[in-house]
Amino acid sequence: MSDDRRTRVWMFTAGTVLVLGLGTLLALDVGSTIFTGVFELGPGASTDEGGLTNILGNTTDPGPDWADIFDASGVFNTAFGGEGAFVRDDVSAGSLLDRNVYSGGPGDKNSDIIADWTWTSSSVPAKDDISNAYVYTKVVSGHKLVFVGMEREDPSGDSHIDVEFFQSAVGVSGADANGNCLLKQCTFTGTNTDGDVLINMDFTNGGGFGSLSIRKRHNGVTNNYDPPVTLNGQGCNSNAPAGSICGFNNGGSINGGPWPNFDNHAAVITNLSQNSFTEVAFDVTALFNENPCFNTVEVKTRSSQSFTASLKDFSLKGFEQCSAAVVTHILDANGNDITGTTVPAQTTIHDTAVVTGTAGFASPTGTVTFFRFSTIDCTGTSVTETASLTPSTPPTATAQTAPFTPAPGVLSYNAVYNGDANYPPSQASACEPLTVSRFNSSVTTDIKRDNVNGARRVES
Repeated sequence: MSDDRRTRVWMFTAGTVLVLGLGTLLALDVGSTIFTGVFELGPGASTDEGGLTNILGNTTDPGPDWADIFDASGVFNTAFGGEGAFVRDDVSAGSLLDRNVYSGGPGDKNSDIIADWTWTSSSVPAKDDISNAYVYTKVVSGHKLVFVGMEREDPSGDSHIDVEFFQSAVGVSGADANGNCLLKQCTFTGTNTDGDVLINMDFTNGGGFGSLSIRKRHNGVTNNYDPPVTLNGQGCNSNAPAGSICGFNNGGSINGGPWPNFDNHAAVITNLSQNSFTEVAFDVTALFNENPCFNTVEVKTRSSQSFTASLKDFSLKGFEQCSAAVVTHILDANGNDITGTTVPAQTTIHDTAVVTGTAGFASPTGTVTFFRFSTIDCTGTSVTETASLTPSTPPTATAQTAPFTPAPGVLSYNAVYNGDANYPPSQASACEPLTVSRFNSSVTTDIKRDNVNGARRVES
């Protein structure tokens, strides 16, 4: 979009966005203003980079911008809450190689499973080359909001970029000490999970903002993703759920932020030309009625507009802390924590597990498996018991065993959380020991009359 046609978006009510341009007034029913105040999304005040969609923060528009959230080294600023990740990738030009590129194998498509993906170290054209991308998420009023920013080295032609959010840890194998694949094909690690989210972006009008689609992973359906929710052109979507997706390009030259930016020759630049920068926001909860935790984010490019086109460049980055930790406590019948103590014989006990997920997200659900050992250190064989979790104060949940009265001696417990759609299975909790005293003993003697000498019976 040229400077004289750039748009500015103002949120007025929960149901209206006015898009104001030269000589035009367009009302879009976007249905929600949940992004407002959380992040500086889209065109800002005229004093902020001339009202262009941009990277720098300012004191006029509500919410932080990308340069507030990340410093020059890509370190996330935790002061704004939520979680963020800065995704850097090698830029390839001339003799420079990109260490992480899809190798062109038959399984290197979005619709394929991660186990079939292959990668190598090679070079890619500028239009398919990733430079900087960054993601930020925050839960607001129970809604998980995700923001994505990315820079393109060559904004003058068609290009196709995807961003995928995985619930499992995704990585690569076969890399040498420098991160290169020395083989023709190296492999990926990790798995696809139902509920992973994939953003497809196509810049097909000379580099301008074309279309944006957001899909949820659903193994077994066509191409393994449910039909997408789409946004055609800049702004926010009016199709249901309205206002759940917004996307913008920079309408002219902007400051590239405190980190290095690159042109299509891999040279460092300080300003990004028109259409070089794109930012997207979407409401995961409104779109999919879920609040998944995303362990890994991947930015990747496609060779053509087709969703099933071969994948080209990629970069992976750890995103949210999605693990659930388990702590167990041995309690008596009155709920007292007796872990690590010595209790009298015939004390009735049960083991309780507290499973803690990620702050700002749903409590873990599912089951916990308890292991009861007849040793003090959780070694040897065990008796197992599986119990369902009951949500408590988010993001925690609890489960407990049935009451049990142990024999005198020693015992110990640990437990594992078996995972759900948001959290993977956990490691075993720390070992919780208990000692049970032997029964009290007493001696009673009787002196009885001797049948022979007729001695009197004396009892004591």
